[in-house]
Amino acid sequence: MEQKILVCIDVLEPCKESVDYGVYLAKKLNLALMFLYTIEPNFTNAELACSFGIGASGCVIEDLVEEQTQKNENLFKKGKRILNEFCAYAKDQGVKECFSVQRDGDLEEVLKDYNGKIRLAIAGLKGGGRKNKIGIHTEELVRALNVPILLVNSAFKEINSVMMAYDGSNLAKKAIEQAIQKPIFKEAKRYVVNVSKDEKNSCELLEHVSKLFKNVNLEVETKHLNGEVSQALFDFWEQNDVDLLIMGAYSHHWLKSILFGSLTNEILTKAKKPLLLIR
Repeated sequence: MEQKILVCIDVLEPCKESVDYGVYLAKKLNLALMFLYTIEPNFTNAELACSFGIGASGCVIEDLVEEQTQKNENLFKKGKRILNEFCAYAKDQGVKECFSVQRDGDLEEVLKDYNGKIRLAIAGLKGGGRKNKIGIHTEELVRALNVPILLVNSAFKEINSVMMAYDGSNLAKKAIEQAIQKPIFKEAKRYVVNVSKDEKNSCELLEHVSKLFKNVNLEVETKHLNGEVSQALFDFWEQNDVDLLIMGAYSHHWLKSILFGSLTNEILTKAKKPLLLIR
C-alpha cells in the first residue's frame, strides 16, 4: 500500500505552516498528501444528564444537544471549505496527489486507522487553545501513531540541516536506525550530539554512531557537548543555525510527563523551530 504524508488540521486554529511543510515533503518524497480533520462526537442526552445531574430539565438538555449539533454542522462546513482550499493550494504548488478527509470521532482513535498507511505525520506544535503549551494534537498523535511526527511552530523554511540528540538509549538508537534506513532529509547536513559530563564515554558513543552512518555512505558530524542538557542542545541548535531537531518520544501513556519525558517536554515547550519526533 502506498504511504502518504498526513497533515492534521484544526479548523479553529489552522496552521498554514503545517500545510507548507506537508507540500514540501510530499514533493520531496514523491508521496500523496492527505489533510485530516476530525469533529468530536456530540454528547448524548444521557451524558449531559450525568453532567448536569439526573434532575436536570429535559428541555435544557435538548437545547444543549441541539446547540452542539448545530455547532458541529458549522464546523463540518468550515472544515470542508478549509480542506478544499488547502488541497487546491497543494496542487497549485506541484503536489501530484492530494486529498482531504473529514471524520467524526475522537482524533486519537481515528488516527489509529492510519497506522501502516502513512510515512510521516505533521501538525502544529502549539494549539487547541493552549497558549505556549504543547497542543492536544501533539499528544494524541504521539499516542496513536508509530511513525515520525513533524511538529511545526514557525514559518516554513527548507530543511537543509538536522541535528539528533543521542544518549545511547533504546529510543535514541531507534531514531538513529530510522535516520539511516529511511532518511527523510537525505541531502541535509547532519549533526549527532551527545551531552554528558563523561567526555570519554560520550566520544565512544558518537564514534559508534559515526561508523553506522559511514557504513551506508551518509555523512554525519558528531559533537560532544557539556552543560545542562536542554540548554546545551538549544545553544548548539542556535549557534549552528540548524533547521530541525530530531528527538525520541515515549510511547503510549496518558501522563504527558511520562509520554514525552521531562527533557523532551521541556524542549517541545521552548522550541522555536520545527522538531521531528521518532516513535
